[in-house]
Amino acid sequence: MTENQFFFREDYTLEEMESRIRAGEFTIDNAPVYEILDDTQLTPDEAEDAGKEEILNILGDDLSSEDYYDFIEEMFEKYGHEGDRFNQQLFKLPPNHDLNNLRDSLERFEGGPLGQPFDSILSQPLYLNEIKEEGSKIDLRFNTSVDMEEYESEEEIPIQVIDEEGNRVDEISEDNAVRIPTRSRIEARIYPNQKMISISNSEIPVRLQKEIFTVVLSIITDSSTDTEDLIEVDDE
Repeated sequence: MTENQFFFREDYTLEEMESRIRAGEFTIDNAPVYEILDDTQLTPDEAEDAGKEEILNILGDDLSSEDYYDFIEEMFEKYGHEGDRFNQQLFKLPPNHDLNNLRDSLERFEGGPLGQPFDSILSQPLYLNEIKEEGSKIDLRFNTSVDMEEYESEEEIPIQVIDEEGNRVDEISEDNAVRIPTRSRIEARIYPNQKMISISNSEIPVRLQKEIFTVVLSIITDSSTDTEDLIEVDDE
């Protein structure tokens, strides 16, 4: 399988930006790190010996929420890695079908859950949430249904409540828990000229990748198709 980036990704939370900056970038050789030390208790020598987590912890204590966010944002813009990694599987589309009106066909199913005529194809609820056409490709974003996952707060690593800008506004006390709605996001890119479709991602079972291909294939051919009939491309 081939690794790539999400097609729709634009915005990142504070924690996401932090995680996308490699530890090796937190060095006084990088200007943002060296310059921020004037506002902290860290000396350049101490910062050079400290690791990423220790530096972030000290900056979080010494800086205001706004200054800390600005620092992380600057580091992310200069040294961060955008996008999310996922496994991508390529499938061949029927060579003898006209795909000129494919976007119009897809839009009939945008927004709501994919029900009939896909009930016999899908093993779980699936939503087609977004369609974007740019140049000679069509990008699709699917979501699975929402599941509730429970997380228990601990004294050493409390659960934080943040606002829309990523600032910490509260913490969940020890031994309390939160239930968080989660769902998987799957993206696909259709190449009409090449009669190909690539489908992400590593968080979902391979079966769901194949089911999404079969849904798209069914829309193209205006019929239901068994997953056993699909053609995968070996991209090794």
